[in-house]
Amino acid sequence: MGGGPAVYADQDIARDVFNTIVAGKSWAGEIEMNSKDGHSFPVSLRADAVKDENGEIIGLIGIHTDITERKRAEEKLKEQHNAIQIYAYELEAANEELRSAQEKLTKSNIELQESEKRFRDLADLLPLTVFETNMQGNLTYCNRIGFEMYNYTQSDTNQSMNITQVIAPEDVSRLQEHIDKVVRGEEPGNPEFTAMRKDGSTFPILTSASTIVHDNHVVGLRGFSVDITKRKRVEEALSNSEKTFRAVFENANDLIVLLDTDGTILKINGRTEYIFGNKAEDVVGRNFAELGFARTEDIEEIAQFFMQAVRGEKAPELIELEFTHGDGHTIPLEVNRSFITTDGETQQVLVVIRDISERKRAEQEASRARELEEVDQLRTALLASVSHELRTPLAAIKGMADSLRLPDVEWDSETQQDFLKSISMETETLTRIVEDLVLMSQLEAGITKMEKVPSTLPSVVVRLKEQLRRSSEMHSLQVDIPHNLPPIEVDEVHITQVISNLVSNAASYSDTGTRIAFTARVVSDEIVVSVSDQGIGIAPENIDKIFNRFYRLEPGVAHRRGGTGLGLSISRAIVESHGGRIWAESDGPGKGSTFYFTLPAAP
Repeated sequence: MGGGPAVYADQDIARDVFNTIVAGKSWAGEIEMNSKDGHSFPVSLRADAVKDENGEIIGLIGIHTDITERKRAEEKLKEQHNAIQIYAYELEAANEELRSAQEKLTKSNIELQESEKRFRDLADLLPLTVFETNMQGNLTYCNRIGFEMYNYTQSDTNQSMNITQVIAPEDVSRLQEHIDKVVRGEEPGNPEFTAMRKDGSTFPILTSASTIVHDNHVVGLRGFSVDITKRKRVEEALSNSEKTFRAVFENANDLIVLLDTDGTILKINGRTEYIFGNKAEDVVGRNFAELGFARTEDIEEIAQFFMQAVRGEKAPELIELEFTHGDGHTIPLEVNRSFITTDGETQQVLVVIRDISERKRAEQEASRARELEEVDQLRTALLASVSHELRTPLAAIKGMADSLRLPDVEWDSETQQDFLKSISMETETLTRIVEDLVLMSQLEAGITKMEKVPSTLPSVVVRLKEQLRRSSEMHSLQVDIPHNLPPIEVDEVHITQVISNLVSNAASYSDTGTRIAFTARVVSDEIVVSVSDQGIGIAPENIDKIFNRFYRLEPGVAHRRGGTGLGLSISRAIVESHGGRIWAESDGPGKGSTFYFTLPAAP
């Protein structure tokens, strides 16, 4: 039957129509057709097969209906539908925006109400009056404190209460000027007024206000006021305090100086002429350190005295210095300082300088009295100690000399030698006592000079070997002096005396046959020498006394050797003159003792 007609615009659809009919089916639908002039138009097509008596397809039959107008109507209807749909969407969106705006407005109103409530609640908590007025000055709001401060109630504000009712009459006109300036945006000036309570009593206030603006128009004022009664009292007290300070400052017997942190004199009272010989007007504005009142080293001490306190370091409360008067004589002074701070930072320094000449003279007299008393006590102790120690050897010497001189007794040679040997030994005892007294007095007077030479402790001990053996021949002396000890600078004669004294003491206060240990070791930059024994020990209350002059252990405890009680005191003076320390340790009576002294290693 051939292909579809060329009048159909879409040949694929035409073939589909043809194939459908050939297959024995009907076809119905819409299709585009071409007109003779070449343009296409829509048609509705219903096609079917034409068959013979045998049922064979012998042709096609179709009905075409031009649906151009219908299509145009449908398109227009579709456009109208789409427009309606768009309008519906836009209307829904507008409704949604309106609902959202309504919700926001409701929320804003709630927030505004809450904010206003918070403001009023907060205002009621403030310890000052918070108020609002209209342009006529009538109160539109006042917090709780305001009512209490002025003795009014809420009902008073409901009756058009004007702000001028709470201001003393003499300040009303000034208040009005103040308000006018605020409204014009000018500086209002002094914000202090005299307020008046409902009962007519008055009190000072400080007030501040700003304009309330709506639609670019000032519609009222909003502000606060504070009762400054306490502040006024403080100001008055401060004023009186300043007057008192000024009176004290100008009339004090002490020199008072106000400095800035650079040391420049800002203010000084009239005592400057008495102490320094300068008039106040001649030194104000000058730096304290440049006035020549003190030596350079004293100025440095003053600067350190101030700076330590400024930095928060530990510093003495006061210092004593000698300043030079304008006429050249020196004056002993006591310097104290305090700091004037702002926000934790030092701004000024107040220095109080006191003439302590009279006190120094009194101290010197008291010191001389104490020295005389101490000399008297020493003399008494010396007489008590020396009289006994001298009497014993002198009595022995005299007794043996008298025995040798007896005319009716003829002593054999051996006995005579024994007497002479005893006389010699007692003489040595007397000599040692006198030498101790002379050495102690020379050490205290600073007469004895330590002849220090480079040395080592082992070499010093070698010189003492025989002396130590004799001192401890009834004991077990154990010496532990390392040969690699660092060098020292010492007066060998006096250091050997210290060691000899300590070993002799250990032997004198220990039982025969007990051990005495003589050791040395290095600790940091010092050599620590120790002498320990197994003797009678020392009670705790006596540890600090044994180095005192003429101190002896109580006779009931031990009194095993003669002497003046100066040995340990002499040892301490010698050790300290070498820059060392000396001390004793003991666990108590019957538990032995250990004596220590240190010598600095040579640099």
